[in-house]
Amino acid sequence: MAATVSAGHSDSIVSAVERPGNSGPAGRRTGIVPFVLDGELVFVPSKIPRRGAFARWGTGSGSAKLELVFPRHPHNLRKRLVSADLIPLGEALPALLAIGPDEPAGPPMRRSARVWAAAAAAGVGLVARGRLLPTVGADDTDVWRAGPLDPADLRRWPDGRAA
Repeated sequence: MAATVSAGHSDSIVSAVERPGNSGPAGRRTGIVPFVLDGELVFVPSKIPRRGAFARWGTGSGSAKLELVFPRHPHNLRKRLVSADLIPLGEALPALLAIGPDEPAGPPMRRSARVWAAAAAAGVGLVARGRLLPTVGADDTDVWRAGPLDPADLRRWPDGRAA
């Protein structure tokens, strides 16, 4: 599935401060966690990776419009415009990390949230082990990339996917 945002990225980002019930440092199991997990998630990248956001869609509401591409048949795709809330990476990360590895997908947690939670945990694991290298992005922007990866990392993610 691919996504493009048709609304201005910075105009549509939802702030956790605006959501009622956002209590605790990570909003664990109240506030931001249920908000993030009660819809499908797709990552919307930004030129500067840390400014990316998660689009929460499938709830029938949201201030941003996303055009998503879905498989229809093995060799056919269809586009669909959906409403979504954009949640900054820094706000979504605590909610994703609050998901236990043995929690089943299903209401209120969708499979996409489960996959992004596994990717977030893998990424935090790389950070904790010092597996980040500073680099310069295409627009001379300071960015980080994963590395150096050890053989266990390469076995776990042979094609670069964390989940």
